[in-house]
Amino acid sequence: KSKKNSAVKKKRISKHVLRSKEQETAATSTTVTSAAEPQSQSSSGKKKKQKEAHIKDPSEAANYLILWKTSKQSWKFNKNTQSWLIRHMYEADKVPKATFSLLLEYLLGAEGNTRDRIRTEAARRARRYKEYSNRSTDLGDDMETK
Repeated sequence: KSKKNSAVKKKRISKHVLRSKEQETAATSTTVTSAAEPQSQSSSGKKKKQKEAHIKDPSEAANYLILWKTSKQSWKFNKNTQSWLIRHMYEADKVPKATFSLLLEYLLGAEGNTRDRIRTEAARRARRYKEYSNRSTDLGDDMETK
C-alpha cells in the first residue's frame, strides 16, 4: 500500500467553527456579568441572531380546529399546528376542554405514525397515572396503620 492511502487525513475545521469555539471559551473565561448588563458584541462586529422559537397561541390552535369542524372547504392542513396540538393536548391551560373535544374528533382521522404516537403517549400517561394512584393509596394505607 502506498503512503497516501495509509496516512490518516487530518480533520479540517471550518474557520467559523473555530471562531465560535474561541468566542465561547473567551466568554466563559471572562468575569461573570450581571444579568442586567448587556453583553458586548464580538470583536468581528457580527452578532449571531438566535432564532426565537415561535410560541403558538392556544387560541390559534383552537381556531384551526373550529375551522376544520365548520368549514372543511376553507380549512387547510397545517403540520406545525397539528404537532403542537398533539404535543400539548394534555395541558389544560393550553388546550381547554372544548378544544380538547374538537381535537379528539380531529384525531379520529389521524393515520400512520401520528396515530401510533398518540396511542403510545396515551398508554404511557395512563400507566404513569395508575402507578401514581397505586403509590398514593399504598402511602395512605401505611399512614393509617401507624
